[in-house]
Order: sequence, then C-alpha cells, then structure tokens
Amino acid sequence: MDDLLTGTDDLETGRKLQEQLVSLLRDSGMELHKWPASNPLLLPDSRCQDKDLCYFSSTETKTLGLLWKPHPDSFAFKISPMTSNCDSLLVTKKSVISTIARIFDPLGLIGPVITRAKIFLQSLWQLKLDWNDPLPSNLVSYWKSFIDALESINCLNILRYCLQGAEAT
Repeated sequence: MDDLLTGTDDLETGRKLQEQLVSLLRDSGMELHKWPASNPLLLPDSRCQDKDLCYFSSTETKTLGLLWKPHPDSFAFKISPMTSNCDSLLVTKKSVISTIARIFDPLGLIGPVITRAKIFLQSLWQLKLDWNDPLPSNLVSYWKSFIDALESINCLNILRYCLQGAEAT
C-alpha cells in the first residue's frame, strides 16, 4: 500500500478518521504500519488498542516525492545537486531534458520553476539542434545559472494547509 496524506480541521475528526482507516484497512486484509502526525495527540496514547501499529513523529517524512515536516506541517523539497549535467564542457539538448526529467513535483508546487525550464527547452527545439549538438555559449551560461538557482528550492517550506476554516471567516 502506498502513503496517504490527509488532514482534518480538528482533533476529534482526526481521531475518528484514524480509527476508520485502521478498521477499513484491517477489514480489507491490509495492515497499517506507520502513522506520522503533526499533532502529538494523534500519536500513541492510553486509548491505543493496537500494539502492532507503529506510530511515530519525526522531523521529516518522505511522501509524494516531497519531504513533509510535521512541525510546522509543511512540505519541503530535497533536490540533489544537478551540476553533473553541466560540469562537462558539452551541454546538449539531451542533457537539458535529462535534468528537467529529474525534477519531481507531483503536486505542482514548483510549477513556475519547471515551466521556466520547459520554456528554455522549447527554445532549443526552435534552434533545431540535434540531441547531442552542443548548445551555444549564451544558452549554456543561462542553463548553468538556472541549475545553480534550482538548488535554492531546498530552502522552500510550503505550508500544507493554506485555507482558512469556516470559523475564521
């Protein structure tokens, strides 16, 4: 089974959801093995009947290709350095596509960044370069500066819950 990432507006609803998920999965012949939570009251307590469940709260949990930080309940990215495709003297359309394909953003949180890379790729197609043709020096400089800036995405923390509840309006 894969990960489920969800939330509730209050603790009681969270506890009900937790109980329902454990029961539903058990009835389906699947066992829940991990349960991270941003609220420590959803972690094991005296009400926990099932000792087989491994509840935990960690500083970071990888989910959906992102890092989820329970405190302050935010998403973060961990993009590994992509300079290997730029370190060689030869930057090609193939190496640019390879780098773009390594950026995983299933929720579209860094869509504008990926769009910038794809617009750059479109300009390479318009030049009618072959896969292994070296890029012109001005485009190599642009691409290398993009790659250098890409690592700053690791500093982003995007709050998971960004809407106000009904009581806040």
